[in-house]
Amino acid sequence: MLRRVTAQTAPLIASTKATLGFVFAFLFAPLGVVLSILALKETRTGARSGYGLAVAGIVIGALGSLVWLVLVATMLTVVAGRPS
Repeated sequence: MLRRVTAQTAPLIASTKATLGFVFAFLFAPLGVVLSILALKETRTGARSGYGLAVAGIVIGALGSLVWLVLVATMLTVVAGRPS
């Protein structure tokens, strides 16, 4: 009986930037977006895993940044509209 011989490939190394980008997307959104964009470039070649984490970090970080921007703009509008 013949056995098929296959080459075993080493498991992909997870991208640290992708993991940090995803975590920081919740803690400090702008930093999460930057790290996730860097991780997206790093994982696009396929040499490292974490492409999905990078995309999720960009989306969550962008939404988080947008929410903070709306909150700050609302607070500034309320403060500016108050009579002295």
